Amino acid sequence: MSLWATVYLEMWKRYSARITYRWDLSNFDAVEEYPRPEYLARLSNVSTKKLNVITRMYEPYIPFWRRQLPYTILSVS
Repeated sequence: MSLWATVYLEMWKRYSARITYRWDLSNFDAVEEYPRPEYLARLSNVSTKKLNVITRMYEPYIPFWRRQLPYTILSVS
């Protein structure tokens, strides 16, 4: 039993190291990145709020067409 557990843990370490290397997470810091001030200013002008099903809190919501329509018009012209 102890031999199996040791082998399993060593194989798990190898697998974890391989995934870390493949996903380029070797220098990953778990420090939270804060949103840009421009984005926060844009959200402060939004009057629509949408319920986040995970946190059960209302969050500012920018409709898809309000975000994408200017980019679409500029790319077509």
